[in-house]
Amino acid sequence: MPRRPSGGRAGGWAAKAPRWTLHRGWQLPFKGPASPPPASWKLSKEKLFCCQDDPGERHAGATLVYLGTESKFCLVHCVSLDDYGKRRHLLRLTTFSLELDGNGDLRITSRRLVRSFRLPKAVLESRSEFFTKPVALWM
Repeated sequence: MPRRPSGGRAGGWAAKAPRWTLHRGWQLPFKGPASPPPASWKLSKEKLFCCQDDPGERHAGATLVYLGTESKFCLVHCVSLDDYGKRRHLLRLTTFSLELDGNGDLRITSRRLVRSFRLPKAVLESRSEFFTKPVALWM
């Protein structure tokens, strides 16, 4: 690893010419190695998905996909349903946005169930972890 500039001056890594470059006019608000400020976490009191409404519904797995615009997300949720003695497995897509209310509390807005897809038995019978650990990508 190349040696970083020292002595209280700022430096930057030049990708075109792989080397550190000194920026003598930059003043940094700290001395020594920097670390990012601690992240603040907020939890919403609202539930985005819940299987308590239907006793025959069981949560299997979920993943969250950022949709690339401000605070819009898609929840990819796998559930197992007991439908009159027959077990069905679904993949549900729900889009939603997040915002802070007047008190600074996190709120879920614009929630919309986009679609549910029935998963084929082949997915469930394979040794794939997709049902319990779904993977999604937004482009």
